[in-house]
Amino acid sequence: MSFTIRERILHTVLKKKTRTLKIVFALFIVTTIGLLSVAYFKYRRVLDKPEQVITAIQPGVDMAIDDIHQTATRDGKKEWQLDADTAHYLEAEKKIRLDRLTMTFFIDNQQPIHLSADGGTLETETRNVMVTGHVELKNEDSRLLTDELHYRHEKQFLFAQSPVEIIGDGYQLNADSMTLELDKKRVVFKGNVKGTFSADLSL
Repeated sequence: MSFTIRERILHTVLKKKTRTLKIVFALFIVTTIGLLSVAYFKYRRVLDKPEQVITAIQPGVDMAIDDIHQTATRDGKKEWQLDADTAHYLEAEKKIRLDRLTMTFFIDNQQPIHLSADGGTLETETRNVMVTGHVELKNEDSRLLTDELHYRHEKQFLFAQSPVEIIGDGYQLNADSMTLELDKKRVVFKGNVKGTFSADLSL
């Protein structure tokens, strides 16, 4: 009889411990899900407000964000927008390294200019951009190909210090360097400028 009572007591204790462990485990799962949900919604909130991508990155932290979208405006007008597959923030350099990016430049009374490249960097303080790898700059009439291209946000101009090739409807140009002033709608080619033009090209 004493053995049966002891066995029942032991069974009751074990049952209480099992129930306690189940409760603790359930609380752990609920807490983990809650933390993950908060982190997810914070992350989505950053992506849903693309103009806050740079400002949302905390100082002193190196981090990476997928599928970013950044827009720059001046005096209420959109100047350019940028999309990239991945952005790596480099706190020490005050830069964001971008992978597989596209940019669109908006010019008054002109068709937008589209830029694509394998990668590049965006300076967080100046908003200057440098892109490299299969760089293509194009509008509805022509496209420019080069290995590296720079954009100066404050002065609104693009420049290439590596050879460029410009292909348009009925013509082709090559040069060692190029400067494109977006606000003045003026482009300058320098160094070994060569071109071919078709007979039916209208100037």
